[in-house]
Amino acid sequence: MSTSPDRKNRTFFPELAGLRTFAFWGIFLSHYNPSPTLSYWGNRIADWGWASVDLFFCLSGFLITYLLLQERQEFGSVSIKNFYMRRILRIWPLYYLVIACMTVYPLLHMNAARMDCYWRYINEGILPFLAFLGNFVLIFNLGSIVHLFHVWHLPEIHLITVLLPFWSLCIEEQFYFVWPWMLKPIKRTSTLFVLYIALTVASFIGFSLLRRFVAFSGVTWTHFYYNTPSHIGAIMLGAMLGTAECKAPGWATKLVGKSGGFLLALVLLLGFAGIVKWMPSISTGRGSLDFVFPGLCIGCAGLLLLTLYWPPMRRLASNRIFVWLSNLTYCMYVVHFFIGDVCGGLIPGNICNTEGKVWLAHLIIGSTLTFGVALVSWYCLESKMLALRKYFRREKLETVAATNDLTPERELVKTGVS
Repeated sequence: MSTSPDRKNRTFFPELAGLRTFAFWGIFLSHYNPSPTLSYWGNRIADWGWASVDLFFCLSGFLITYLLLQERQEFGSVSIKNFYMRRILRIWPLYYLVIACMTVYPLLHMNAARMDCYWRYINEGILPFLAFLGNFVLIFNLGSIVHLFHVWHLPEIHLITVLLPFWSLCIEEQFYFVWPWMLKPIKRTSTLFVLYIALTVASFIGFSLLRRFVAFSGVTWTHFYYNTPSHIGAIMLGAMLGTAECKAPGWATKLVGKSGGFLLALVLLLGFAGIVKWMPSISTGRGSLDFVFPGLCIGCAGLLLLTLYWPPMRRLASNRIFVWLSNLTYCMYVVHFFIGDVCGGLIPGNICNTEGKVWLAHLIIGSTLTFGVALVSWYCLESKMLALRKYFRREKLETVAATNDLTPERELVKTGVS
């Protein structure tokens, strides 16, 4: 596993763009019910596809940290204003377009007698999402919002599935808001790693405490799953790897040799696979869950390492098709749950208990519509917003720039940093 000559100072990782594509499809499959035609492991992967969200968080931690440190290394400082503007142009247009639709659509079905319910919906549901605090809505007010839709005789389940994917985008935005300010005063690499380790350990301990609170109080698993602290560990492990890659490109290859990087990542992945096979589902609450999130975070970091340093995986993830599809994964992530729910209602029978043909039809129709909507969004909205990012770059580096996380894109740039 030799380090490629262009590895130093690069700000685009095509293999990680492809990995984002794989992560999305894991999430997509988890939101479609298992099929009797799948093997045991196929159904287990579908059951645990939600874990791909933490892979997104790990990727986000890696790439955001890498890009911030790379910019500081190149220019001596980080332009936080430019960083925020690039993030805004990537995330906000589609995000707020969907929020606007969720604001206006119920209003079309209102009458004067129900306006008090509508304003309650705005205050308890929409306003927190406007401020990127929507993950806490799903923790504390989801039942109330569902009830309001029911009172209005609206298809509450379909409408709620529009908002459900936004919880992770809210956590991403919370991370974007605070992370540049946390990194800004820290100059020593050793201090950065102390920060990463401290936040990771605090996240794992916090998850365990939250899980115990849920068990004793009788509230639902959403209180710890949608909570921001539960996912800090994945972000911080990604940040560790991003810092190591920025400070010492190809560090894993140099550290453990040609086969050691693959073996290290493989060991981490086996730990992740063991959790998928033997640990209970997070929504059931059965058995010990204390090691689920730490194991998932470590497994995600192992998969990231494997993709970066093992040539076969790197070549697979760097395939042009997968890299191009990563442009669409933001919109696909936003709309796939809603589209899948609507398609499921159009297909007769209970998807969970029907034959594989019905499940396959549901999967094909849902994935096709999801891809189509994302394609329109990319060419009509997202790519045009991204073209404006050239005004918020610091000219010096001649690179191919891209961003990361739950909102991936590939943008060829002659100068500047992403």
